[in-house]
Amino acid sequence: KRLVVKAGKSRFALQTLPAEDFPQMNLNAANQVSFTVTQKAFKQLLGQTQYAMAAQDVRYYLNGMLLQVEGNALRSVATDGHRLAFAQMDISESLERQEVILPRKSVLELARLLADTEDPLNITLAHNQARFSFGDVVFVTKLIDGKFPDYTRVIPPSFTQELILNRVALS
Repeated sequence: KRLVVKAGKSRFALQTLPAEDFPQMNLNAANQVSFTVTQKAFKQLLGQTQYAMAAQDVRYYLNGMLLQVEGNALRSVATDGHRLAFAQMDISESLERQEVILPRKSVLELARLLADTEDPLNITLAHNQARFSFGDVVFVTKLIDGKFPDYTRVIPPSFTQELILNRVALS
């Protein structure tokens, strides 16, 4: 029940827990969706929306990012109740609709771990967990259980006016 680490004159006695006490991180094979994208593309998708995630909202489902796959599209949506960020990318496979809410800390950690390379990132979405596999890393996270607001009601389906500005001048 203790781990003793000795180095030179130092000696540390650390408490340990049995491995059986840790939660299982195996994905349930039923109702899961798997697809592959590049690390660079997914990191850009996260970067386009992560700033709008709530930090400590009592509406716990806003403290994360909606990841939605449907057909050949992968969408990420985040909102804090005042602003909404939406981004979409194409994927090679055509998949059934699946929505999951990734926790804020998981999104931030993924954005930090992913590289700006064309290396593959395998994403598996299940009912209560998501797995991201790339290089030597397998990142598994529990999902936020809740219903994300219907963002399609906030975004108008058509626009009557359009304004085009120089991005640098605007910033």
